[in-house]
Amino acid sequence: MPQCITQAGWYALGAGAYLGYFPSALAHLTRRLPELLALPWEQREVVVMGRRVQQPRQVCYFADGPALAYSYSGLRLEPHNWSSSAAVEAVKRELEEVMRQNPSGTQADGGGASTSAGSGGGGGGSGGGRDSGGAAAGASGGVRPFNSCLLNLYGDGSRYVGWHRDDEPVFGPDPEIASASFGAARDFQLREVAGARRRLCVRLSTGDVLVMRGTLQRHWQHALPKRKRVDAPRISLTFRRIVAPE
Repeated sequence: MPQCITQAGWYALGAGAYLGYFPSALAHLTRRLPELLALPWEQREVVVMGRRVQQPRQVCYFADGPALAYSYSGLRLEPHNWSSSAAVEAVKRELEEVMRQNPSGTQADGGGASTSAGSGGGGGGSGGGRDSGGAAAGASGGVRPFNSCLLNLYGDGSRYVGWHRDDEPVFGPDPEIASASFGAARDFQLREVAGARRRLCVRLSTGDVLVMRGTLQRHWQHALPKRKRVDAPRISLTFRRIVAPE
């Protein structure tokens, strides 16, 4: 069973990988959900194991300019301008402010003692150490603006994304990816690809912010599995920095 993370803060997962969880940080922007649902969503084909299949979700892509097109799994996305959606601009601006306010474990956890991911209120286990000190080099960034955002729309619990890593070359080594969730609550899962093969779970509700940082994309995969009982939509806005344009 995955070890569940429920407490806000930065988590040191080992080998330079960090996970940040800030529940309800953008809950006040849930009022923007109707605007986000009205974006020009597309359901596109991707290549999976040599076969072209429909993605089990819809996507929309924003970036600083046309030079920041983004390709993955045989799919190429041309960006919309930030200015074309006040809702996306608002989420970007306020998410970056959340990260400025929580640049490392010192600020995120109030300087408390380190705890393992999922311990205490988090349900037990040893998913990784909760980072309580500013000395952790991998948890000290997060103030540079993001220049791109891939949005995913999951219409209900039958829509999902399988296990993968966001390690495309355009993001450079060890990219930082910050996501904001709106709509139905869904389980976000992570699994270690080697070593102890730990598994973690974070239940993401509307307004929650999740950050993957450091070497996480090297050592962990993540997924959003199906949930049959979910009958409402969920949108994730995943902000990234393209450092090596295609």
